[in-house]
Amino acid sequence: MSLTQEQKDKIWDNTLKNMPAHKLAQDMSLTITEVLDCIQEMRIALDERIASNPDLLDKKIRHIHETLMNYDLIKKNAWDMYGKTPEANANARAKFLKLAMDVEDARAKILQLMGTDKEASARAELARIAQNQFIGIVKGVVGNCPKCLDAMKRAMSASRMSVTVIDDKPDNVVVSSLVSGDEDK
Repeated sequence: MSLTQEQKDKIWDNTLKNMPAHKLAQDMSLTITEVLDCIQEMRIALDERIASNPDLLDKKIRHIHETLMNYDLIKKNAWDMYGKTPEANANARAKFLKLAMDVEDARAKILQLMGTDKEASARAELARIAQNQFIGIVKGVVGNCPKCLDAMKRAMSASRMSVTVIDDKPDNVVVSSLVSGDEDK
């Protein structure tokens, strides 16, 4: 049976709301195969649209990168709490361990999906390399020169850019500050 556009739209809307395919099939009196085929067709169309539009691809990569960073933060905090929880409190330790494992599993799934999109992963790698090079330049320029830091802030303010430079060395306080044009507002 061929699905109408209205049925396809309803399937896609409910899929975006995380409604399971078997529930959709039941509610719409369709077979689960029809629902899954429709979802797959929509995903392919969306991927083609994203691949043909560099701005959408960049947004997708940026979103994936932010999500991975958030997962890393959650995992780090879960491990910290696991380490701080007394060994006598095995139930709490088990919960923190499970949280860390669940986050790592979700992170691995995202990376696996991203790995199937060769263009996206290549762009992400190039962006990471460029970002590391830029941060190295900023550290070199403003690291030992407070006047340079102020000049950098003004230049970035004019171009509406902001960059956070993180340095692990405790003696280099200037580099650890936020280099941003928005700071003056």
